[in-house]
Amino acid sequence: VGCTTVGRSGLGCTTVGRAGVGRTIVGRAGVGCTTVGRSGLGCTTVGRAGVGRTIVGRAGVGCTTVGRAGLGCTTVGRAGVDRTIVGRAGVGCTTVGRAGVGCTTVGRAGVGCTTVGRKGVGCTTVGRAGRCGCTTVGRAGVGCTTVGWAGVGCTTVGRAGVGCTTVG
Repeated sequence: VGCTTVGRSGLGCTTVGRAGVGRTIVGRAGVGCTTVGRSGLGCTTVGRAGVGRTIVGRAGVGCTTVGRAGLGCTTVGRAGVDRTIVGRAGVGCTTVGRAGVGCTTVGRAGVGCTTVGRKGVGCTTVGRAGRCGCTTVGRAGVGCTTVGWAGVGCTTVGRAGVGCTTVG
């Protein structure tokens, strides 16, 4: 019914909402990450100050992502149609795939971000080499495990409206 997450001191991450109703995440001071929307309706994400990440769209309609200034990450597509992300010059971030078919993301040079899986079937993400180590495994509404940055650590296990545990 409801889920509230408060992050580590000085980081401050708060999530309020009920599954399928609304979700708000407020990030750490001076960074500011806010997500507002309800499942299958609309989602807006605004990233950290001076970086700026905005996602607007609703499931099965469209999704647009604009990355941080000078970096430029743009995603255009409709769920179940296709999705393309183009990163910053000399870095290159490309995602090609259709929801429920397959998705592969390769991140910045020397950093590396790889996502392989089918939406609603399984997704594995490996974050920045030797730095972040972020792995997510599970299917929507079944189970999700996330391991966060080294020295920070974030683990979430559970499914929406059933159980959620976050450590970090």
